[in-house]
Amino acid sequence: MATSKRLTAGAISIVLVIVYSVIMMATDGAASWAWLILAAAIGSLVVAARSEKVAVSSERNRGGAVLGTTRPDHRGPREGVSGLSRRPVLADLRPIGGGGVRCPQERSWIAHPRDLPHWRPMSKGNYSTVLLDFDHTLLDSDTSEIEAYKLTLRNQGVADPMRYFDTYNRINMGLWAAAERGEILPKDVKTTRFELMADELGCGWDTDQMAEDFVVGFASYGDLYPGAIELLEALTGRVSLALISNGLSEVQRPRIARLGIEQYFDAIVISAEVGTTKPGRRIFDITFDLLGNPPKDAAVIVGDRLASDIRGGADYGISTCWYNPNGNTPGPDDIITHEIKSLAEVLPLAGL
Repeated sequence: MATSKRLTAGAISIVLVIVYSVIMMATDGAASWAWLILAAAIGSLVVAARSEKVAVSSERNRGGAVLGTTRPDHRGPREGVSGLSRRPVLADLRPIGGGGVRCPQERSWIAHPRDLPHWRPMSKGNYSTVLLDFDHTLLDSDTSEIEAYKLTLRNQGVADPMRYFDTYNRINMGLWAAAERGEILPKDVKTTRFELMADELGCGWDTDQMAEDFVVGFASYGDLYPGAIELLEALTGRVSLALISNGLSEVQRPRIARLGIEQYFDAIVISAEVGTTKPGRRIFDITFDLLGNPPKDAAVIVGDRLASDIRGGADYGISTCWYNPNGNTPGPDDIITHEIKSLAEVLPLAGL
């Protein structure tokens, strides 16, 4: 409205100056002065219009700026300007394609999810490659482990195996954490957990036999979580699908066969078979190679463990989906792209 008023006033001024110039030229021949005045009027009008445009642009920038530096187009930061001057407020951000976020008032990149821990976009994804963890994501491994543990200790003559379960669990979790850090091989966990347990409790158990009994029991017990088969059936043939598991081959292969799920996957990678574990990059390299090296920006890993699944995916440069049915709290450095409480929530990530 202000711009229209200025333009109208300028137009009237020009008309008056033209009339005045004609009169002057007809009476005293002072045309040169009239044309000088006319040029001055036109110049004033142009300056006023440009000033209004600059004022409007500045007003818009002030209204939406959450960054120290405004990037008005897709050409990236201006020369000599470094990235973010301060972290944008999460409420001001919305997800965009490619795994980044935009400020609603800005049109350019401002951050990647790794700059915004725990950011979880709610919109549909369009992932064409899905990596699935096995234990505690598709499979009820808690039931499987407890039943295998009971079988193992009963075979050693222990009437009440659960009285030692906390000791076993602490040792077992510690060894798997060491395997994830690359300090030991996954196959070393098989017997070492029972050797350490027997030493700590002062029991003369046959730890080699315990290791074998546990493998048999672990492979024989446990079912898929509700919705797991439905998820696999929906994803198969629509995305590149891989199973990527930190585990022992003697356990995971019989489980996969017993549950009849091998047919759903384009690749199955088990850490003990390839000599490396999540979160290391090598196991992801192997998986992507088996899948034909799909683009990373169209891939997501779904898993329950922050230390292996989520960290591994984030370090490898793919999106992450934390399966968190129990509502656990992530750590300050965990990079989570999506968080779900049920397996059915994976389908929208693949656009299904």
